[in-house]
Amino acid sequence: MDLLVASERIHVAAQRRSFPVASYLAYALGHLGRPAHLLDGVGGMFGEQGRNLQERDVLLAISFPPYAQEVVALVEDVASRGIVVIALTDSPVSPIHAAAKVAFEVLELEVAGFRSLSASMCLALGLVVSLGERLEQVR
Repeated sequence: MDLLVASERIHVAAQRRSFPVASYLAYALGHLGRPAHLLDGVGGMFGEQGRNLQERDVLLAISFPPYAQEVVALVEDVASRGIVVIALTDSPVSPIHAAAKVAFEVLELEVAGFRSLSASMCLALGLVVSLGERLEQVR
C-alpha cells in the first residue's frame, strides 16, 4: 500500500479480458481521491500513453494468458525507466511479473475457453478497500 500512497499518480493498464478490472480500478481509485489514469491504448496509442508516466508515478498492470503484448511492452518500458510497476497476473513466470516491484498472483477459473474475472475483481476491490483504509490513517 505504501507504493500507492506515496505515488503522484496511478496509471492502470490492461487489454482484452483484463480491461474490465483495469477500468474498475481506475474508477475506484479516483473515488478515493487518488489521481488515477486508465491507459486504454485507443487508436494504438498504448506506447504514447505510457511515455507520460513520471518518476513518482506507479503503473498498475494487469495481464493473464494469453498475455497482451501491448501490456508486456509497456511494463518493460516503464520499469526500464525506474518507474514502479505493480502487476496483477497469474504466475511468477508471467512476462509482467519479473519487472514488477510487487506482483499479485491470481488464478481464474476457466470454463469452455471463458475465463472468469471473479478472483481478479475481488483482488481489485480488496486493493481499493485496503488503500482507502491506509489513506484514512495517513490523513
